[in-house]
Amino acid sequence: MISQKYGWPRISTGDIFREAAEAGDERGLMIKARIDRGLLVDDHIVISLVKARIEREDCQHGYIWDGFPRTINQAEESLKWCKEGDQQLAFFIDITDQAILQRLTARRTCHECHSVFNGHNREYPKDGLCPKCRIPLIQRDDDKKEVISKRLEVYHSTTEPLLRYYKGMEYFYKVDGSGDPDTLFKKICDIIEAA
Repeated sequence: MISQKYGWPRISTGDIFREAAEAGDERGLMIKARIDRGLLVDDHIVISLVKARIEREDCQHGYIWDGFPRTINQAEESLKWCKEGDQQLAFFIDITDQAILQRLTARRTCHECHSVFNGHNREYPKDGLCPKCRIPLIQRDDDKKEVISKRLEVYHSTTEPLLRYYKGMEYFYKVDGSGDPDTLFKKICDIIEAA
């Protein structure tokens, strides 16, 4: 939604990892194995993949990171990529583990066009088929309860320290993510437009 509104590409580490995994090479297979177990991908791999992605032409006027950075090392490295005058905003969407589990286990994806739907939303197709491709929606392996639980465990030990790192930085915003997507979207847009 934010990407569409502002015309900035959404750089999702999850999408980058799935694309690398589909390549089937040694690095891709290692990434897939870690994701399927709910573990973080090694920093040096994440950093090289994200840096390569933001160097593409479509990122020259801005981009949105989704799922990056996840470690302090990644955050520190990403600061080196900023050019003078670049505007940065970092958002932490604050939501309970229980709500995360509920939302992600209900998530279904179209394998063909990669559209994402949530079984709790009114937009979810009643027939379970992608409205565009007319094929059955699937639950990705990394959206299964046991993997999400492991991801949350890893988050609390590895990623949560980023909150302390970013806290107090003028471009860091903690946003309540417990409401509906439209409310969250409005909150984030208000911050972007006030910055």
